Order: sequence, then C-alpha cells, then structure tokens
Amino acid sequence: MRLKTAASVLLITCISFTCLVSLYYFQQYKALMNDITEQTSKDALYQLSYTEREYASMKEQLVSIVSLLSNNQSLFDFIVTDNRANRELVEEGWKTVAVNQKWYARIRYVDIAGDEMIGVNYSRQNNLAYTTEKRSDIFNTPLYEYASGLQLREIGAWGLGSQPLPDSPSLTNLVLNIISPVDMLGTRVGYLILDLDIPYLASRLNYAPDQDFRPSVVNQHGYYVVDEQMKSIYGRTPGQDSPIRLNEQYRDQWSIAKNLQSYSAQTPDQGLLVFNKVELAKGQPLYLMIHLSHERLLVRAERDINDLYQQAFFVLALMLLFAIPTTSMMLYYRRRTIESKLARAALSGMTSVMITDHKHNIILVNDEFESITGYQNKDIEGKNSLYLLLQEQGIDSIKNVLNALEEAETWEGEIECVVADGSRLTAITRVQSIKDLNNKSSYYIVSLVDISERKELENKLRILSERDALTHIWNRRKFEAELVKQSNLTERYPDSHNVALALVDIDHFKRVNDLEGHDEGDKVIKSVAELLVQQLRTTDFVARIGGEEFALIMPHTRIDEAQLVLERIRHNVEVHSHIPVTISIGVTDLTEDSTRSYKWADIALYESKTAGRNKVSKCLSSDEIA
Repeated sequence: MRLKTAASVLLITCISFTCLVSLYYFQQYKALMNDITEQTSKDALYQLSYTEREYASMKEQLVSIVSLLSNNQSLFDFIVTDNRANRELVEEGWKTVAVNQKWYARIRYVDIAGDEMIGVNYSRQNNLAYTTEKRSDIFNTPLYEYASGLQLREIGAWGLGSQPLPDSPSLTNLVLNIISPVDMLGTRVGYLILDLDIPYLASRLNYAPDQDFRPSVVNQHGYYVVDEQMKSIYGRTPGQDSPIRLNEQYRDQWSIAKNLQSYSAQTPDQGLLVFNKVELAKGQPLYLMIHLSHERLLVRAERDINDLYQQAFFVLALMLLFAIPTTSMMLYYRRRTIESKLARAALSGMTSVMITDHKHNIILVNDEFESITGYQNKDIEGKNSLYLLLQEQGIDSIKNVLNALEEAETWEGEIECVVADGSRLTAITRVQSIKDLNNKSSYYIVSLVDISERKELENKLRILSERDALTHIWNRRKFEAELVKQSNLTERYPDSHNVALALVDIDHFKRVNDLEGHDEGDKVIKSVAELLVQQLRTTDFVARIGGEEFALIMPHTRIDEAQLVLERIRHNVEVHSHIPVTISIGVTDLTEDSTRSYKWADIALYESKTAGRNKVSKCLSSDEIA
C-alpha cells in the first residue's frame, strides 16, 4: 500500500510538474512567435524601404534619360530633315541607350499626327537593339489623347499592360509607355515614347538578399505585376487563363493597404503581410508586398523553437529527477535565455554577422562575414570592430556611432571599408546593443549587407548620363551644371576667381560628312576632342555640347591667357596631319550671369566664323550685347 501510495504521489507529482512545465513553455512559445513575427515585420519593412530607395534612384535616372532623348539635337535634326544620315544618327544613339540600360523594349518618335516616324526595338534575351520598318499609328487612341494633354517638359506614363511586339505580333511584352512631348522653338512637333520593360524593372525591385523578403509588385487594381517567385506576370501564371488579384486573396488587408503608404498585418491563416506604396507615375501607384506564410515564420523560428524544446526537456528531466538544485536550474535557464536572445539577434535577417563584447572587441564572426571581407575569425578576434570597419572614414564617424548607441541602443548606416585583400566594400551596417539583466550593454551584434555591386551600377549609370557617347568627354548636361557652379564661384569671389569660357566649332564639318561619310565625321570629332583634352590642363573642363561644337571652361585663367592657349590649340588642329579640318573659337570671361556669358562666347564664335573661320575671337564682359 505504501508503495502504491508512493507511486501515486510520484505519478501525481510527475504529472503536476509536466503540466506546469508544459504550460510555462507553451506561453514561452507564444511569446517567441510574437517576437519572431514582430522582428520579421520590421526586417520586411526595412527591405521594402531599401527597395523604395532603389525605385527612387531608378525613377531619377529614367527622367534624366527621357529629358536627354526628347531634347536631343540629333532628333531635332531628323525632325527638320528626314534623311538617312540623320535617321541613323538618332537610331545609333537610341540603340546605345537601350543596350546599356536594358530598360526599354522599344523607343520611338511619333509626329504630331500620331504616325510613328522612327523606332528602335530591344531584345533583352539577345541583348540586341535593332530598327524596325513596321510603324504604328496611335492617332484616335487613348494613348494619343493622353499624350496630347501633356505640358511642355512634362513626362507622363500611360497604361500598364501587355502589348504586342511590332515585328512579332504573336509575342507580347509587359510594358509601360513613358511619354515626353517634343517641342521645337515653342511648337510641339511630336512625342518621344519609351516602352519600359516592366518584368525587367520589377526583377530589380524584386531583389532581396534574404529569399523570404523578395517582394511582389502589385498594381493599383490589385493585380500582381510580378510575384515574389517571378512566376506571375501581370496577374497570370503559365497555364492559367484568369488573372490573379490580390484583393481576392487578401481582401481585408488589401482594402486597408491600398490607402496607406505602408502597412503590415498578421492573420493566423494567411501569415504576415507587409505593404509599401511607391508612386510609379502621377495617379499610377505600385505596391510592394512581402508575404510570409505561417509555415515560413515557423521555419525562420525553427532554431529558437528547437532551443525552447531542449530547455523544456532538460528542465522537466531535472525537476523530475531532483538531481540539480533550484539555483543551478535558474542559472541554466538564464544562460539558455541569453543564448536564445543572442541567436535571434544574430539571425534576424542579415547575412553577415559579427558579435562583440561591451567594449566592441570582436568575439565571433560567422562564415558569411569571413566570405565577404576575407577576414578570418582567428585573425581579428579581440580587435576593435568599429575601428576595423570605420578606420577609413575617420575618428568622427566612430564617435557618431558610439553616441547613437548610447542614445538609441542601435545604429544603422552605409559604410565603405577596406577588406582583407585591400579592395573596398560598401555595406549597409547595423549595430545593435544586447542588454543584460542590469540593463547594461553586454554584447553588440554587427550586421552587414553587401551593396557594392549596386553602388558600382549607380556610378556606371551616373557616368553614362554625364559622358558623351562618341568622345567620352563631358556632355551638355554636365557642362551646364559645371557652368553654373563656376559662375557661382565667380559671384562669391569676384576678385580672385577668374574663369574663361570658350566655344569651339569645327569649320565646314557638314562638308566632311557629305564627302567622306559619317564614319569619317565621327573620327574627326573624336580627334578634335582628344586634342582639346591633351592641350588643356587636367583642371580645365572639356565638353561636347552639340554635333561639332565643344565648350571649354578654364578656371583661374584670365581672358588674355586663355586667348594664347586657344591660339595654340587652333594652330595645332590646323597643322595636325590626321585632322583634315580647322576650328573657330569664341572666348569670354565668365561672370555671375552664366546665360549672358554663354551668349558673349557665342557672339565671339560668330565673329570668328564671319571673319573667315580658323580664328580665335574674344568678347569681354564689359562689351555690350545687342
């Protein structure tokens, strides 16, 4: 009986302990899942913010390219004189833009009557731009009606749908028409239309280092433009006839999200939904959405859940066996809890992780950190992490990080650091403080996301928008910016900042094109550009601002000094054996009024031409202009 009673008491005790432990860890499990969901939601919003910045950069580049193409002298020449030479010049320029940027399925010019006069197609599969003889007529279409309502220099967007390729009507591209009016001397002569390749651009917006955070792109009507797996294109997946709409899948969430800039929601059956809105064009928003199912949230929490199960098993075993004192059990639980917090912080979405002590000395780095930096854990253990990452940016940057950590316990920013092989790495970096029970920082988690390739791409696109495609010197857009900059310096330092402005024009260049062909004309332009760069200082500014016209900005140079240099350049062009032309030059001194100074230089150039060409003329700021 005593044995039976003891067994009963032991059984009741075991059941009681089991229930208590199970109840406790069930509550821990719920809290853990809430923490994981909340952190995942923050990381998803962070990813969407990054994608939104990508979109803003892309939109800025698009506006720049459209402005350049719609105000291009070659296009104006073609509009005035529709001949083979002018047509080929425009087509070659458009092909270069299409191949380099890969954004446009088609670039075309439509005259004021709605007839397509010139067009270039681009095949992303073959990375090939080509002209087409098939022309479209948009007159009496909604697209033409929309284009007619655009104001001067206004860039509009029309439609977001599937359009047939001109050469292959059976094939379609998902495109968005970007439209810019073309005006000459205040008169509208037509429209430049660029068909954006939406799947390609969406693939850029769709990119994320963490596969769980690849966003879907949804239009204002709730259709998927591209889903996170890149399978659904404009609401249809291969083999499906009916489109997929977000407002049918997530009706309640979509009704709220479409009216907000950003929004996140969690439901037991649909998991986590995070939205962010970007303005594609006026009245045509796009919605970036990240969706993690309940199963994916469990996968992300798998390690922490396993830790929790292990804790429950060991605690229950220790309680049932009465083998470990209560104090030891509390210490074990505290240690495991701290380890779990560190694990969650280190694995909260970043790919490259460094753990440091409270003095920022490195304790441990993960494999991805070693991979992208080349630093091995054994070589940098014990070194100061902030000095390792920020030494190139100076002591002030390190102080700013330390101050931010004291105030907000976290710091985020973009850094450029030198890695083990001496190369540079650009990364989005996050430093997070981990507090102990006394609310003091005991550890820091440093996370890095490598964005070097994206920064390199941004630099290449910036150079493309500022360099002349033929000569590789600065283009007119860059010249106008530099002219304003130097003019502002002249206004601020009128007694010390002397700047000469010169305009250079190749004499009788049309004769070279007519007699020798455009290839020879291009060689002459490149040769003159090379000689200008060689003859001037590295501090001087050389730009091609028209077909055969160049502009020179010579800082710290008085007009008499500039005239001597320009006479030498003119003579060198005249006697150069490989340059069968002469040049005319007009020079003036730059004042705070850049527009008026440019007119002075243009009048001086005109005087050189009317005086027989192959001359250098000057027009001083004190001269009167009619």
